[in-house]
Amino acid sequence: MLKYAASWIGKYIVLPVVIILALYGVYLYHSTRERPAPPKPEVVISEADRRCYAVAAWDDAYDEDELIFVTFAVMNLSKRLKMQPCDTYKEALTIRAPSQPLHPLLKMFGRKITVVETWAKQFVGSNAWQARAEQTVEKVLKDPSPYLAQHPWLECVERYIRSKNRTLAWTDQEAMRTEMRLVHTSTQGAEYFCPK
Repeated sequence: MLKYAASWIGKYIVLPVVIILALYGVYLYHSTRERPAPPKPEVVISEADRRCYAVAAWDDAYDEDELIFVTFAVMNLSKRLKMQPCDTYKEALTIRAPSQPLHPLLKMFGRKITVVETWAKQFVGSNAWQARAEQTVEKVLKDPSPYLAQHPWLECVERYIRSKNRTLAWTDQEAMRTEMRLVHTSTQGAEYFCPK
């Protein structure tokens, strides 16, 4: 009788418990194993958008850091407003306070990309600066993560007051500082803002 009981216990209790424990061990092994992260979806940016980012950067920035900051501002505001970067630039949205209307001179002449490019080539002679801006913008658009790691406030930056030629931007600085939250001032003196 004891033999029969031991055989019955081994067959119906111990064996299933051992099988369950083995399956649980396999489950734990696979569930705690580090899996490779899924690849990031590649963001496709049109040539026209790349050009607009570059023009905005070299038009409104005055050093390497400002090129990066302006690119993020155009990118973030365009995403939030669901606008193309070219439209964000043409409407001068990044250099205007939210309540500020488009200045009559900007409305009349606009920030047309072809006009700004021609002006820069003929009068400023900034071809080297344009090339630098294009390279910097390309790096930012390809992989923004290192810049976000270095400057976390870039996640929310949308508007700025330029460091130089402020009168040509017609920014209502008081409105910008009231309606937005200052997050950074560049070494050149540009001010960068996030929404409140």
